[in-house]
Amino acid sequence: DFWATWCGPCKMTMPQIDKFYQARDNDVEVYGVNVWERSGTGGVGPFIEKSGYTFPILFGTNELAAQYGVRGIPTMFVIDKDGKIAHRHVGYNPQIMQILKAQTEELLK
Repeated sequence: DFWATWCGPCKMTMPQIDKFYQARDNDVEVYGVNVWERSGTGGVGPFIEKSGYTFPILFGTNELAAQYGVRGIPTMFVIDKDGKIAHRHVGYNPQIMQILKAQTEELLK
């Protein structure tokens, strides 16, 4: 999940991502990739601590976002066991947890 602390749709998506992460029992990897922070990355740690998210957060670069073709956030990718992008989700979707569950279960078969 590519996201930023100032992004409203990201803030609405992240609780669902965290619930998905907690429900998966380590059979999939989940990462948040922080990009495009307007005032540097110093506020990311406090934001995560205050929010209580448990999934790993990575710091991305503009180059990484460009490599994945990220033009807006949140942008999520479901990557298969071979490292290929199987699904891409852009923007907020209130059903994202159910969608991710179905997509990952299909890939794990």
